[in-house]
Amino acid sequence: MRIATRYLLRITHFVNALVVTVTLLVASCGQPDSAKTPVEHQTTSHLNAVWATPPTPNSIRDIAVVGGSAAIVAVAYDYSGLQIFDFNGDQLSDIAQVNVLVLADGRVFRFGDRTLIVFLGITTDSELKLYLFGAGLSVPVELDFPAEISGNVLGVCTETATDRGSPERLRMAYWTTEDPLRPILGSINTVNAIGKNNEAIEEFVWWEEFWTNGVPRETIGFPPRREEPFGSCWYEPTPRDHVYEPVLEPTISRATTVFSRDGQSTKLIIKESGRITAEKNGKPPRDYAVVDGISVKAPKHPTAISSLNYPTKGGYPNGAILLAGETTEGNSQVVFIDAGPLLETE
Repeated sequence: MRIATRYLLRITHFVNALVVTVTLLVASCGQPDSAKTPVEHQTTSHLNAVWATPPTPNSIRDIAVVGGSAAIVAVAYDYSGLQIFDFNGDQLSDIAQVNVLVLADGRVFRFGDRTLIVFLGITTDSELKLYLFGAGLSVPVELDFPAEISGNVLGVCTETATDRGSPERLRMAYWTTEDPLRPILGSINTVNAIGKNNEAIEEFVWWEEFWTNGVPRETIGFPPRREEPFGSCWYEPTPRDHVYEPVLEPTISRATTVFSRDGQSTKLIIKESGRITAEKNGKPPRDYAVVDGISVKAPKHPTAISSLNYPTKGGYPNGAILLAGETTEGNSQVVFIDAGPLLETE
C-alpha cells in the first residue's frame, strides 16, 4: 500500500550495538485492562485450532507477532516474563525477567546484512519500551524508548502491514495521562550515524508526525481529540486514498485484534463465553467457536488474541489467529488457529 508523504520532525537518537537475524511482520495494538462484553449473536461458525506452544504454568497476559516466512510470537506472562516462540510452537528464547503489561506487534529492522526484531510494549510501571530479539541473544532485551514521554503511557498500537519494501520504519500511535483524549503519532526508524570512535553505526530514532500531505495535522483535525478516553487503536486504510491511519475506540485491545486481508478488515473480539465475535463493515457480526485440533486444545477462556494477516510457512496459507489462555488446569498455551473461515463469503 502507498503511504502518504509526511514531513517528520522532532528527531531523537538512540544507539543500537546488537548483532542479530530473523523475520518480517504485521499489526496490532495494546492497552491494559479487561474487555467489555459484546452482545450475543445467533449465527455461530467454527475456527480450527492447528498447533500450540508447549504448556507452561505461567499464565499469559498478552501476545504480539512479527510475520514473514518464519513468523514469531512474543509472549508476556503475568507477574514477570517475556519469551519468544516460532509458529511451529518451538521456543526461541529463554524467559526475560521483565514486567510487560501490554505488547504491540513488531517488525524487522535491517542493519546492513543483519536483521533485528523489534517489539513495543508497556511495562507495569506504565513506561513505553522497545524489546529486541535476534541471533546471538538468549532472551529478548528491553531498551528505553528513544524519546522522552510526558505522563504515564496508557496504550500503544503499531502499523506493520504496509511499506514492506522499506522495513526500517515502524509506524505507531500511543497515548498518555498527559492528554488521554489524543494519540501521539510517529514512527521508530533507523538511520546511519558515526559512533564515538568514528565507526559506522545504526541508530534508532523517533520521528513524530506533524504533517500529512503537506497539511498540518492540527489543521485537518487529526489526530482526533475524543470526547471520552479510548481503550485501543489499530491502523486501517482510509476509504479515499488507502493511506493507513489509526482507528480509535473504547474496546480494550488485549481482547481485540484486526485481521486485514484483500482490502477488508475484520475486528475479532474475545467474548466472556470464550467465543470470538467477528465484525466486518456493512455485515452483521458473526460468532466463532474455536474447535480443538487432533492434539491441540483451545483455551476455554482466552486472555489475549492477535492475528497474522498473510500466509506463512507451517500450514497457515490463509493467515492465522492466535489465542492465549489456559488449555488444561494450571497450564497455559498460545494456540494457532487457521484464519480461513474469516475469508469465506457470507
